[in-house]
Amino acid sequence: MTIFFLSYEHDPVVQGGMGGFRKIWELAAQCRNIGHQVVLFVPKGTRLREFPSLEVVEIPYLDLPVIRPLLIYLLLLVVPLLRAARVSPDVIYMRTMHSPLSILLAKVTQAPLLIEVNGDSYSYYRAQRASAFRLGLINLIDRTNFRYCDKIIPISEGLQEMLWHRYRVPPEKTVLIESA
Repeated sequence: MTIFFLSYEHDPVVQGGMGGFRKIWELAAQCRNIGHQVVLFVPKGTRLREFPSLEVVEIPYLDLPVIRPLLIYLLLLVVPLLRAARVSPDVIYMRTMHSPLSILLAKVTQAPLLIEVNGDSYSYYRAQRASAFRLGLINLIDRTNFRYCDKIIPISEGLQEMLWHRYRVPPEKTVLIESA
């Protein structure tokens, strides 16, 4: 099975293999260890050296506010699409991202899209007093991603309940896999 892992981890504080940043690398390595072909698509400069045998496609970007996320999200559609012309994915796995383009990637490649929910970004930004526009955009994109993906993997019971109540995700669409 070929699995495309999409990751947009760009946080100057959370680097060097800390916490959730590292999790997608560990998961990809375990999938490879049991015989799957994995390809990670990550922003340039975020590759973890502890995983030299993983196939990684680094996404270039300009480190400028607003432009950086827009460019990375766009290229997280285009670059995997170009790769899919050679090797089509059987599954696309991503952590929550504020871009609906992964849905388009899944539809075009006809691969199931799995979304890991590792936090509640809406509540986080609300606590940070983000603008109504930003909160509305996060809510709309999350709602769209959760509606059109194939499975959602919350990492805690609290996140699973948030999906059921706030986003009206049917319980059968979620698979709880708690983090240790």
